[in-house]
Amino acid sequence: MRNYLLWLYTIFLCSLFCPVAKAQLQWTVVSSSTAASNASGFSSVNYGDGQWITVGSSGKIMTSIDGSTWTNRNSNTKEDLTAIAHRPGQWVAVGSNGTTITSPNGIDWTVHVTDPANGFSGVDFGADRWVAVGKTNNVRVGYGIMYTSTDGINWTNQPIAQQLSYGLNRVEYINNTWYLVGGNLIATSKDGLEWTPRSLKGKPSFVTSIAYGAGLYVAGDIDGYYLTSTDGINWPELRINADMSVSNVSYGDGYWLAVGNDYTRRHLLWASTDGTHWQGVDIPSTNSINAVHYANGRWVAVGGAYSILTSLSASFVPLGVLPSSSIRLVIYPNPGAGFVDVEAETLINSITVRSVRGTLVNHYDFAQPVTKWVLRLADEPAGTYFIQVQTSGMKSRTLPYIKY
Repeated sequence: MRNYLLWLYTIFLCSLFCPVAKAQLQWTVVSSSTAASNASGFSSVNYGDGQWITVGSSGKIMTSIDGSTWTNRNSNTKEDLTAIAHRPGQWVAVGSNGTTITSPNGIDWTVHVTDPANGFSGVDFGADRWVAVGKTNNVRVGYGIMYTSTDGINWTNQPIAQQLSYGLNRVEYINNTWYLVGGNLIATSKDGLEWTPRSLKGKPSFVTSIAYGAGLYVAGDIDGYYLTSTDGINWPELRINADMSVSNVSYGDGYWLAVGNDYTRRHLLWASTDGTHWQGVDIPSTNSINAVHYANGRWVAVGGAYSILTSLSASFVPLGVLPSSSIRLVIYPNPGAGFVDVEAETLINSITVRSVRGTLVNHYDFAQPVTKWVLRLADEPAGTYFIQVQTSGMKSRTLPYIKY
């Protein structure tokens, strides 16, 4: 009986304070094609040199300064473009049949072809080198392919890719290290030439993407698996959301987002404050979402039917906190070192701080209500906390706080 009550109490706490965020992201569709099918669309989006660029099927490219108003550009190719990356003064996009295209400004594009027998699916720049990855077009004898370049124009084949995986999906340069994913592989490299496969718990069927934020690496899988690591080398955890086929993960503004296809069609975008607990996000689109990126105070997601969605604010309301009873609340700096300014639009009666597991960390009752208070969490370990404020009008609001 005692265990049963403890279980009920745990479920109750999780419903209130578990870091699975009931995401109230306000997404807006800013571009879409009613003539295009869900199978066609944008595959990748990135930000650099003061502008957004997205690429997709049949060589389609669009650019935007603010993420809301988008302009078509001529890529000079009809090949499918699958990924785009940036370094100051140069953009590189890659795609089907060995196609790479370059631009100094995102507007004027030049086409280059490596080997038409290959298809690229990922590209990035780091340590004075471009790296592009993918697989051969021959599905019967398919294997991973990798090309490197110092200028984005002339490319060199790296045969080591054939030994790594039957298909390479994404490459990222993170924290002075290259990360390569594809198949059941996560590999690392310091120079983009010599690669070391890392040990994974379990066997994900096809790792599609990898990202880093707040001290955590997260990798997504086509079958709903996702892995986490604190150092990018050891991957001890293998978790699953069976509803989600993850095509891309990204971190920004204190939150993780994962996008792709949802087998139940309930959610195409999932959110997390800790990279472990995930919650579906409602968006005004039924098209698949292929990529998401955060930059310059804005999220941009792209996908099928050439759809583009944007969100200015990643404001999450944790489960159990009703938007109708919430108040305007600000906590800053966030993330921070443990000294947190809490400000509300009305008088505060109490402040409660809990860990991600629902454990009480601190509680303050104010005999004389205040509108501002400084919380001291400097002695608490790094991680995610939930700060709940209750006002004299019995309204409440809970916000996540990340301590580094």
